[in-house]
Amino acid sequence: MKLTAKQRWSGLGVALAAAGGLAVFGNDDTLTSAVASAPRLTADTVLKKPIDMTKITRDAPAADGIDLFASKSWYMPPAPVAVAPAKPTAPPLPFAYLGQMEDKQGRKVFLVRDDQLIIAKPGEQLDKKYQLETVSAERLTFMYLPLGERQTLAIGEK
Repeated sequence: MKLTAKQRWSGLGVALAAAGGLAVFGNDDTLTSAVASAPRLTADTVLKKPIDMTKITRDAPAADGIDLFASKSWYMPPAPVAVAPAKPTAPPLPFAYLGQMEDKQGRKVFLVRDDQLIIAKPGEQLDKKYQLETVSAERLTFMYLPLGERQTLAIGEK
C-alpha cells in the first residue's frame, strides 16, 4: 500500500507529538531506580588484588630477528641526478657593423670593436679568435675559431 504525502506528514506529526508528550509528562522513576540499583565501581572493588609488575614482560623478538615494533623510516633519499656538463658556446660577437666598400682588391667590411676600427676582407682572421667567412647584403658570417662555431651578424642592407 502506497501512502500519500499527506498521510506520511500526518503520521510524522503524531509520532512527534507522542515523543513530546513523553518527554514532558513521562514518568522517569523507573530510570532513576535502575541507575540507583546498579552497583558502584570503585578502585577497591576493581583492584581487589594488586598487579604483580614483575610478571609483565616483553617477549623477545621472533627467531628470524624481525621486530614488529621497531621504528621505521619511510624516507627515501632522492635519486642522484647526473648533470652533463654544458657544451661551451661562443661569446656574443664583439663587433659592430659600420659599412662596406667594393674596390679593385675586393669587398672590404668596416667593423668597430671597443672604439677600434677594423677593416676586414672575407677569409681574414680577426683578433686570433674570429675569422670573417662570408659577406652578403643581409649578414656577415664569422667563425669563432676556438670552438669552430659559426655566428652571424645581421647588417640589414638589401
